[in-house]
Parts: sequence; structure tokens; C-alpha cells
Amino acid sequence: MAADSVYRITELVGTSTKFWEDASANAVKAASKEFCIAHGIKSFEGGAGGEHKLARGFLPVTTHSAHWLAHPQFARAVEDYLLRETEAISGYVDGLTERSPFK
Repeated sequence: MAADSVYRITELVGTSTKFWEDASANAVKAASKEFCIAHGIKSFEGGAGGEHKLARGFLPVTTHSAHWLAHPQFARAVEDYLLRETEAISGYVDGLTERSPFK
């Protein structure tokens, strides 16, 4: 059945954090986490964000994206920025993980 295969994945990714800011969305996240546990989905990414995720029961997860930029100078500038950002984000995620109450 096609409907069964929709959730037979190993990750569930949330949408924009603006959607989740509503108080009722906490119930949606709780139900999503319960669904993942019940169906053996190993991770639920609640969306972009930082330290507020710890308070909501989420650990930080590094995400990845891929882009191609046609303009060589712009592509180099973005690549330079991303190298520095990657290092900074790695340190940030490490710091949040160290302070995690989920050990």
C-alpha cells in the first residue's frame, strides 16, 4: 500500500519553525514523536533552530544542503562563508549537545 510506504523512512523532517510556534503545535510535535517511536523512525527533526529545541525535547541535528552558483566569484565568496559557518555551527551544536539533559 502506498500510504504505508510514506512513513517507512528513517527520518521525519519538520517544516518552518513559524508553524511550530503556536502553542497547539506542541501537541502536534508530541504526536509526531510518538508516531516516530511507534513506527521505528529513528529521528524526528523538528525544524531549524537552536537552544529552544532542548526545552522542547529535541537535540540539535546538523543538516546539509547543496547549491550551484553560476557566477564563479560569488560561488567562491559563498564557499568561503560556508566553510567558516560550518566550523561555527559545529561548535554551537557541540555546546548544545554537551548541555543536553538527554544523556
